[in-house]
Amino acid sequence: ARVRRFSMRRGARCVIALVVMACAATLGARADADPAHGVSEGDGSALSGRRAAVQGAHSFLTLVVVSADVAIGVDDAAKLTKILKTQIEAYFTWASYGTMVPSVDLYLYRSPNSELEDDGTTCKTLDAMTPNPWDGDIEHAVSGDKDYEAKYDSFNSKKNMRQVLYLTNSCVGSCESGQNGISCQQKYSSLLACTNPDSTTAACDSTGIHEMLHAIGLKYHAGGYKCTQSDYDDASITWRTCPFEDYGGVFDVLGSSSDSYGKKMGQGVQSYSRWDMHWLSNTNVKVITKTNGQVTDDAPNVSKTCVLSPLDVDSTDSSTTRACVIQFSDTTMSSLGTIWLESRRGNKFDDLIVNGEHDGFNSLGVLGFHEGRKLIDFYPYDSSGGTDAGEKYNDWEQTALRSTGVWEDPVSGLKLTVDPYDGDTGKITVTVTFTQPAACVKRGAAAYPSQFNGYQMDVAYVDDDELEKYHPKNHLDLDGWPYAAYYSATSTQAISTAYYNQYIPYAPEGQQRETGVQESCYKLAITYKMSVQNLDYGVCAQSRLTVRALNLPAGWRVDAGACTNIIGAQGIIDDICFTVAVPRDTPDGAYEIRIQAAQINDSDKAVMTASETVPLLVCVGGFNYPYQSWDDTTSAGKWTCDYGAKGSKTRATIALGNIQNRAANTYEPSSTYYPTSNVAAAKSNRETFFLRNPEVTNDGADRLQDMSSLYSADEDDDRCYAVEATRYCGEDEFVWAQFWCAACPSGSTRPAGDDSWLVDGETSCTCGSGKYLS
Repeated sequence: ARVRRFSMRRGARCVIALVVMACAATLGARADADPAHGVSEGDGSALSGRRAAVQGAHSFLTLVVVSADVAIGVDDAAKLTKILKTQIEAYFTWASYGTMVPSVDLYLYRSPNSELEDDGTTCKTLDAMTPNPWDGDIEHAVSGDKDYEAKYDSFNSKKNMRQVLYLTNSCVGSCESGQNGISCQQKYSSLLACTNPDSTTAACDSTGIHEMLHAIGLKYHAGGYKCTQSDYDDASITWRTCPFEDYGGVFDVLGSSSDSYGKKMGQGVQSYSRWDMHWLSNTNVKVITKTNGQVTDDAPNVSKTCVLSPLDVDSTDSSTTRACVIQFSDTTMSSLGTIWLESRRGNKFDDLIVNGEHDGFNSLGVLGFHEGRKLIDFYPYDSSGGTDAGEKYNDWEQTALRSTGVWEDPVSGLKLTVDPYDGDTGKITVTVTFTQPAACVKRGAAAYPSQFNGYQMDVAYVDDDELEKYHPKNHLDLDGWPYAAYYSATSTQAISTAYYNQYIPYAPEGQQRETGVQESCYKLAITYKMSVQNLDYGVCAQSRLTVRALNLPAGWRVDAGACTNIIGAQGIIDDICFTVAVPRDTPDGAYEIRIQAAQINDSDKAVMTASETVPLLVCVGGFNYPYQSWDDTTSAGKWTCDYGAKGSKTRATIALGNIQNRAANTYEPSSTYYPTSNVAAAKSNRETFFLRNPEVTNDGADRLQDMSSLYSADEDDDRCYAVEATRYCGEDEFVWAQFWCAACPSGSTRPAGDDSWLVDGETSCTCGSGKYLS
């Protein structure tokens, strides 16, 4: 039989399936569960995804720009040298067990410019604070040499290792690391408030170390799950769906540098990061792998032990185990991710583990990290009202698993117990036990508040004659724009087509057919990225995720594609991308649409949409800020759209309420998310639209549709892709599996018209007159 694969991505692996059929019925039985747990042991070489080694000599170039509003003396300069050079070099030597030899070339520049505009209150851009980066007053902090330009040029091949630190009197900014280096703005008084600049066991500028770790290759943060005891007691949920904070790793410098998520409990680096950088060898890591999923109910539990030596020592050797890693290789469980276990005794930069909050509680137990970098609270808040209940435990500060407790993960069947800390050897023994995993229960997906609590945006297509409208400089024509401080008068709206061209059917030079027709249909296309969480419970296979749009104005389109749309189960969070296309007859203005996460299950074709939607505001004919928070739609003044031609723009804001196509319940105070039933009841002027069309079948059922399937199906369609019915499987074809149409077996027939994207299960062909099933 011929099988046609719809929606094939460029660069994707193509699997050809040969299906031999007769006009017959076939039944498949589920394979029996394994009679025993499959468990293997190995070292770090059993893990994947390790980056290249960061060892040997590594140099950082740091330029400290001091605004004219700050008076810096000789003693202050000497103190800065200790903080920004001596301590940082000591930190990387300690964290890498001496395998990395760091050096910091530190330069000081006393800018003649104030950090403030002439009004004395508005902060200047950082560029305006530094008029001449090659000024002769730039001096090496140690030698006094004025050779900064030559040193700067010597870093051309390693731009990521350059840092500019702006020290100000009153202006506060952000710190970030990118391929062109590190840029950071701090108050001078905050940095100089450090009382131990001579210490080589504590870091005064943990923010700088955080960004430098990003610069040398660690592109993630140390986060944390914040569960309560009631979360663990609820058998219907998993700790993976507890609230998660991207900077919530209180034990690590890659977490927050402040006490925003609980008291800072350490400034070290997790075992995963040390292994990732090759500071820990594979032999320092013990890996325990569960190789199968569910087993028979009478299968005996299987236990393995792991003896942990302290992670935060000055040096390590290949004979000691510094991390124990639990992973799952079965296809239904591999998406659960790894769990890294480690022991810390509070040495040097981890001193707060012993001398910080809770008197060394965590130093006598084992710390756990999901995927190596997401802190697991093994000791959650007890809300039962007992002796130990209360706010004292409602934190991330006491998280270690100690000998008095047992930690169980019913989803994976994993159970952890810990022996008492052995003071003679300094080691802790962990027992890892595998019990029966939970059966799969499909629960759909939900939009998840990522680092930006909403969307990341790129403008993918704008007509050339309209482009001027989308420049941020046009906002500066109007006073009070919230983001004006971030943009100069020459800034432009970034146009990025990297994803858009590959997957979107109306992309110029894209993968799809009839691109010229589609380009004539739309005057604006914006791509968005948002985070989505899989809510499945138990041993479930990966799911296909998408989004659907509600409350769309007439002719608008929303199409998923371009980044992850296959996601693991068990609360796994990943990004999904989609494009919003705006028809040419759309008037300039501010518009609100609704976005709803959806899960598509290939096995049974079931579609589960989230119970709530999230708002998306689109500025047609004006600048769209690269990041949008869902909170922007509920806080007056946060989101602004200045649309129309330059010199005659109109301002739309949340406070003014002049957002078109807006759902009536947008200002609902109880939640950032809104039930779909409310949106459906309160939509302003159009029916609910989906990715492709709301009525593909005669039964009137809602269906989602990915437009990229038109290309693979060789469909010539010269219409603008609006809300219209389109069928895919041809005559004498049936839906064999999602996205697949196959020829009916010999002697059987089926009318054309099956929607292979979301038909409710496989369809079947009909035997002709006088034929029978065999």
